[in-house]
Amino acid sequence: MRRLRTIAFAFGLWFCFVFRPPGEKLHAQDLHSGQEYALAPLWYPSATGRFDGLYRVGIGYRDQWASVPVPYRTLVAYNDWNLEVGKKRGNRRSGGRFGLGLVLSGDRAGDGRLATNEGGLQVAYHQPLARDGKAFLSFGGGMAFGSRSLDASRLLFNQQFTENGFDPNLPSGESSLMPNDAYWDASAGLGLFVRTSVHNYFFLDAALQHLNRPQVSLLQADERLDFRPLAAVGARFGLRGTRALLPRVQFSQQQNARVLTAGANLSFGLDYRPDANQFIAGLWYRYLDAVIVNAGMQLGTWQFMAGYEVNASGLSPSTGGNGAFEISMVWIGHGADRRLDCPRTF
Repeated sequence: MRRLRTIAFAFGLWFCFVFRPPGEKLHAQDLHSGQEYALAPLWYPSATGRFDGLYRVGIGYRDQWASVPVPYRTLVAYNDWNLEVGKKRGNRRSGGRFGLGLVLSGDRAGDGRLATNEGGLQVAYHQPLARDGKAFLSFGGGMAFGSRSLDASRLLFNQQFTENGFDPNLPSGESSLMPNDAYWDASAGLGLFVRTSVHNYFFLDAALQHLNRPQVSLLQADERLDFRPLAAVGARFGLRGTRALLPRVQFSQQQNARVLTAGANLSFGLDYRPDANQFIAGLWYRYLDAVIVNAGMQLGTWQFMAGYEVNASGLSPSTGGNGAFEISMVWIGHGADRRLDCPRTF
């Protein structure tokens, strides 16, 4: 049965390629996540340093389509700092704050082990919009160095098939194929955070990735990444007792590939202290793609989340409904004073 699903999956991809409309290109989407709220600096430079603490470390792992012989695996990590600016008045600073961060990502896919790795630096500035520091505007930008590689020896090419079958010793005929390539990638964004009460707030983030449209082809062709705009809006609403609802809607587009995800997490405080440990559960839907179920805990300055995506796209029969398994972990180190009037995580 597993073999039949694999053959069906491969045939489905081949069918989409052969019978696409004439002149129509095939488009792919950059990395995405079912826990974007926990890994925000990877997508939104303006979120760098936007948390209540001194430094923050986040790690995420994603394993997609486990029923396929070679699943798509992604590992991401970031470390950002919340740096003070201006003179101290009481327990706050009179000026804004800088965020400085490092972001890392690695992705491997397919039989050819197509790998994409990036590492970059990001900087953000958070400007207060009110004296009480409960609203601020954030500006951010980043520059990353990336590389792509492909192990062509693991692939099968048309010219290697003869009347007697497949001969791996024959040349592939792909003389323009490069095993690896490197590029620079720039991004920028802005965000708005407003706290309306002790238990309620809302925020808006927007970003534009691939500002310089980097060259990423392994075929020595002038193929460049298109701009990728992203936007997210979310809020926190305190409910009765220690519960809180955290809805969020996020959207991204790259060429004709659009991703719209909406849902909410529900947190349950284990006691009535402001920094109480919490149990978190959420339900999300990525339009025409997947239903996402998340659950986790916030223990002190640690947050752990795990989620599973049920495939709801046209590939569901080929993958047996298997989507992606994803985990994330965020740790915040606190300074001597409260840094920003915002939550530890979103």
